[in-house]
Amino acid sequence: MMSDAMFAWHPTYKEYKRSLKIVHDFTDELIQRRKEMIASGEVDLSSGGGTGGGKRRLAFLDMIIKASDNGRLLSDNDIREEVNDLIVIDRSTQINPTSLISG
Repeated sequence: MMSDAMFAWHPTYKEYKRSLKIVHDFTDELIQRRKEMIASGEVDLSSGGGTGGGKRRLAFLDMIIKASDNGRLLSDNDIREEVNDLIVIDRSTQINPTSLISG
C-alpha cells in the first residue's frame, strides 16, 4: 500500500484530491440542509423524521444528527465520515449485473 506522502507524487493525486473535495462538499451541503430542515421544524425527529404524515423510520442521516447532540458527541466532520462510509459500503456491496451474465 502506498503512503500518503508517496501518493502525493502519483499522477492521479490531483484528480483524487479534486474528487474527494467534490464528495466532501456534497456531503457537507447535505448535512447542513438536513440540519436546517430539522431546525425549521420541516422534519420532526420525534415522529420518525418524515416530512409528511404517517409513521416513518428515521433516515440514517437523521439518526446520526439526532445522536450528535448538537455537535457535542459528533462533529459535522464525524457525521460526514459516517455518511461517506455508508455510501462507499453501499457501492461496494452492490452486485454487478455483468458478473451475473459472464459468471
